[in-house]
Amino acid sequence: EKFSGISWIEFLNSTDLLSDIVWHLKERDLMCAQYLWLRHQPEFERQFDEKMLETLLGTIPEDIPSRHLCLWFKSVIIPFVRRIIPKGQKMLAQWLQERARNLELTEKCNWPENGLEMAELYFVSRNPNELGLSSSWIWIPLKEDGDCEEIQQLKVLVGNLRQLLDLYK
Repeated sequence: EKFSGISWIEFLNSTDLLSDIVWHLKERDLMCAQYLWLRHQPEFERQFDEKMLETLLGTIPEDIPSRHLCLWFKSVIIPFVRRIIPKGQKMLAQWLQERARNLELTEKCNWPENGLEMAELYFVSRNPNELGLSSSWIWIPLKEDGDCEEIQQLKVLVGNLRQLLDLYK
C-alpha cells in the first residue's frame, strides 16, 4: 500500500482509538486491529465499558478464521475483560458460545475441533490476577464466575463438543 501523509496525520490526531480498532475489524484487517489494541490498550482501558465490549464483539466479522481469533482472545481479550470489566464476562461467554456454534456452518472443514477450541477459550485463557486455580491447560474460574448462566452454558457446550469429538475418533 502507498503511504498517505493525510491518513497518518488523521491517525495521530485520533482520540478514539477503539473506533480505529473497530474500523480495522470491519475491514477484516485483524492484524492491524490487534496491533493497535496491544499498542494502545493502556490509553483506552480506563474508559472501556460493557457497551464498548459489545461493539468490539459485534464488529468481528464471521469470516475471520477462528484460528486467527483464538490466540488474541486467549492471551489478550479475555484477560483484559476479566481485569477491566468483570461484568462483561457474561457477554463474552455468550459471544464465545455463539461463535463456537456458528463455526459448524462457517468453517465446516475443521468442525468440531475449531468449535471446541473457541468454546474452551474462556477456561484456558490466562488469568490476569492469578486468582483462582490454574494448570497448564485450564483456568478454573472463581465461584462468582461459575454461577452465571452464560458460563454454565459455555461449560455444557465444551462438554458436548468433547463428546462429539470423541465420537469422530
